[in-house]
Amino acid sequence: MSWPLTIGFGVQHLVAMFGATVLVPTATGLPVATTLLFSGLGTLLFLVITKNRVPSYLGSSFAFVAPLVAPVNRASPPSSAVSSPPVCS
Repeated sequence: MSWPLTIGFGVQHLVAMFGATVLVPTATGLPVATTLLFSGLGTLLFLVITKNRVPSYLGSSFAFVAPLVAPVNRASPPSSAVSSPPVCS
């Protein structure tokens, strides 16, 4: 693969990894360090099982945001006051 293509794929992978491994735990209130640890362990285990024939990075998924946030939203009492948008002076 050429260097420009390699760099392009690397940048794409970095954006995807950041979204899956940093934004998801931040949005759900989980520690980012724990997500990074288990993401790394899962990736190493996957590479050992496949004997490094399939390059892959295993991270968290946005699919888990709704199921993790739903119980928190359900447990919090509903707001009786409707908030108005901020007024700019």
